[in-house]
Amino acid sequence: MNMNVKIFCLLSSLFFFFYSCNMETEDNIVRISINPKEVHSAELGDKFTDIELVRLESSDSVLIGAVYSLILDGDKVYVLDINTKSAFIFDKTGKSISVINNYGQGPNEYLGLSGFHLDKEKNLVLVDNGQKKKHIYTPLGEFVKVEKIPYSVKSIDYLSDGTEVVVRDMVDSSNPVGHILNVTTDGGDSYEFLPFVYQSGSTIFEKNQCVTVAANAFYYNSLSSDTIWKYSDEKLVPQYVIDFQGKGVPQDVYALGPNKFGEAFYNLILKGEIAYWPYITEVSGDKIYVTYVYNKNVCFCEYDVKSHTASQFYGPTMGDIMLSELSVGSFYMDNTLCFVLDNYKVSQLDEGRLEKLRGSYPQIYGVLSKTKLDDNPVLLLAKFKE
Repeated sequence: MNMNVKIFCLLSSLFFFFYSCNMETEDNIVRISINPKEVHSAELGDKFTDIELVRLESSDSVLIGAVYSLILDGDKVYVLDINTKSAFIFDKTGKSISVINNYGQGPNEYLGLSGFHLDKEKNLVLVDNGQKKKHIYTPLGEFVKVEKIPYSVKSIDYLSDGTEVVVRDMVDSSNPVGHILNVTTDGGDSYEFLPFVYQSGSTIFEKNQCVTVAANAFYYNSLSSDTIWKYSDEKLVPQYVIDFQGKGVPQDVYALGPNKFGEAFYNLILKGEIAYWPYITEVSGDKIYVTYVYNKNVCFCEYDVKSHTASQFYGPTMGDIMLSELSVGSFYMDNTLCFVLDNYKVSQLDEGRLEKLRGSYPQIYGVLSKTKLDDNPVLLLAKFKE
C-alpha cells in the first residue's frame, strides 16, 4: 500500500468511523449501500494498535497556530500552518528539526501557502497558488529552488510507479468543459481528465482533499456527487456509487450544479441526520474501505468482497470520552490515523472523566495531564488492527 493521503481536517470537529454495507455490481459499477443508522461506537483499544502520543516541541521559535495539513513520513512529521505561513518539521519523537517561514516578496520567498506535499524524491514542496509557484526544500528544511506552476493546485499525490496526480484548484477558464485532473506518468506522458462538468470560471466546491492513492491506482471523489472514479492504466472511469439508503444527499441537490449546490448542501447539514462526503480510503486485497460523515461523526465502512460482510464503527472512544471531544482534526496515512489533540479541549475535561482515562489509558492520561494551553499540539497516532 502506498498512500500519501491527507484526509479530512478543516471541517474541524467532524469526526470518524464505519458502517453497514451491502454491494451490488451493475455494468462494472459497484453500488455500495450503507445504512448510517446502524453505526456503533468503538473503543480505541479494540480497533487500533500501536497507539502512541507525540508531543510536538514548543518554543518561542517553534509555535504552531493551527494545523492545516500534516504528513507522516518515516521518522518525520511535517506540519503546515497557513495562518502563520509556516511549515514545521519534527522527528517522530516530536523534537523540532526545522521551521520554514520565508514569507516576503524576495526571489525565494512566498506570499502565501496553499498546501504542501512530498515529491518523489521526498523533498518538501510548499505551494503558493497566489503566485503559481512551488518552493522546494530538502526533508530537513534546507532551501533547494523555486519553480513556476501553470495552474493552481488543490493536491498532488504519486502512484507506486511514479505517476504524478495533480488535482487543479480552480476551473481552467481556457477550458470551457470544466474541472481538470492532470496525470503525468514517470515516463513523461501527460493526460487530462474531466470527471465532472462545471461552469467555466466557477470555483470548485469541494472538500480539501478529493484524491486517495492506493498502489498503482487512485480514486477521485466529489462532495457534490455520489460517484467515486478510479484511475488505472491511463483511464478514469466511474467505479463506485454510494447509496446512503435515504439518509444521503438527494439526487435533485446533486443536480443543482456548483453555483447552487453549496447553499443547498449546508441547509441539509443544518437539518441534521444526513450522511455525506463518501470516499474510498483504501482498497487492499478483498477489502474496500469507505469513509463518510454522519451526525458529526466520521464513519468508516470496511467491506469484504469475498464474504460480503461489513465491519463498521465510529469514534473511537476512550472510556466515555470521544476522541472528537479532544481533537480538532484527523489525518489518515498508511493505515495510521493521526488525531491532532486540542489543548483547550483537554483542559475542559472534568476530574472525574480524567480519572477514568487514567485507569483505561494511563500513558495518554500522563501526557495530557501535563499539556499546557500554550504548548504545541499533541498527536495521537493509532494503526488499524488487521
